[in-house]
Amino acid sequence: MFKKYILTTTLFLLTIVSQAQTGKIIGKIVDSKTGETLPGATVLIEGTTKGASSDFDGNFSLGGLQPGKYTIIASYITYDNKKFVDVVVKANDVTEFNITLDQSSSQTLGEVVVQAEMNKENTNTLFVMQKNNASVSDGISSESIKKTPDRSTSDVLKRVSGASIQDNKFAIIRGMSDRYNAAYLNGSPLPSSESDRRAFAFDIFPSGILDNLVINKTATPDMPGDFAGGIILINTKNIPEKNSTSVSISGGYNALTTFKNFKTYESGKTDFLGLDDGTRQLPGSIPSTKEYSEITSNLQRVAEAKKINYDWTLQNKTALPNLNLFVTQANVFKLFKKDFGSIVAITYNNTNNTTISERREFEEQGESVQKTREYTDTTFSNNILTSLMWNLSYKLNDNNQISIKNLYSINSDDRVIVRKGIYDASDVSAPGWQKSNVRFFTQNNIYSGQLNGDHFIPKGKIKN
Repeated sequence: MFKKYILTTTLFLLTIVSQAQTGKIIGKIVDSKTGETLPGATVLIEGTTKGASSDFDGNFSLGGLQPGKYTIIASYITYDNKKFVDVVVKANDVTEFNITLDQSSSQTLGEVVVQAEMNKENTNTLFVMQKNNASVSDGISSESIKKTPDRSTSDVLKRVSGASIQDNKFAIIRGMSDRYNAAYLNGSPLPSSESDRRAFAFDIFPSGILDNLVINKTATPDMPGDFAGGIILINTKNIPEKNSTSVSISGGYNALTTFKNFKTYESGKTDFLGLDDGTRQLPGSIPSTKEYSEITSNLQRVAEAKKINYDWTLQNKTALPNLNLFVTQANVFKLFKKDFGSIVAITYNNTNNTTISERREFEEQGESVQKTREYTDTTFSNNILTSLMWNLSYKLNDNNQISIKNLYSINSDDRVIVRKGIYDASDVSAPGWQKSNVRFFTQNNIYSGQLNGDHFIPKGKIKN
């Protein structure tokens, strides 16, 4: 009895170990000329009955394979079959093997139209989209963005033909002001980020979360017509095919700023995240703007100012190098025997900058021009960009998928301006000198949550 127990336990453990040592082959099947994905293509392991069909994105998966080398046969209607030998499968690993198929040269075949979604991270795919697009468009893919030092979407926009950036955040398309442009995030319109104008600040989105960025410059029936410059389409990353972790850390050196004296002031404990913890909040007893304008007594104004218990002293610190941090974690697993994917991306950018500018004002006095003011402004700015993206996707079957996309982003700009110079130069012998400082703090928060569905109807060749 004891021997049977030992034998059963041993066989059970060997079964678990053998299953744990299996590998997996995943990939995408595309047209060799156009790069379009081929949904419904068949992948078969030669000499076995194990095979799979590609889904509506052209992806296929062959799991439960023992380590070794395999021969794969790929086929699709109106395309020539292809055989791939010595495809290596390793234990507890995922082998990524993408397949391209050539259209059949047979003259007896009729025309077949294949419509499928392409991998929009790829630069060649973006070129195909622009070629087939009914409108004039231009853009940049995630593959190209990774090769640049751009930290925000506004930096990426500068690289698109016909686009420029004003104030490091507002888009100018074909010379048209920002109010004449429209912006969309994953197909949903973005609201204006400014309280007094129709414009959106694109520096609030980090470049690391972008799948691609496309600008449509002409109108089409399927897009809104409330623009004159262009429609900026921002698409965030989608669910990957396998588990992965990516960490990117970079720094920056500024000759005028890094390791130099940097002016700042008393701030909150969460300023490093770009969030004000309430340190800058005015007391509730402070009168409104209208009520304060009705105060005529200077003594009363002084009494109101004393309610603001704040240290206005400027502080000195050493400016550290700029820091850029980007972390992504992708997971793919089975949930109720269906594919479930999750991707989390965290972005943190901390940038210090010092600029020196001179300002002069002149007045016409008779036949001569007299200088009245001359200032030198030194601006110390600290910009924080923090974002968290969490996208979830659940594949019901090969033709239906549901996705939830979440994005929360914080962008703050903290500035100290120190001004020195002459404010009254009318008296050459005794000009009036001025020394003052100003503090600015702006904070923009945005959250975007979307529920999307991708569906493909094979009989009608309809994808929605």
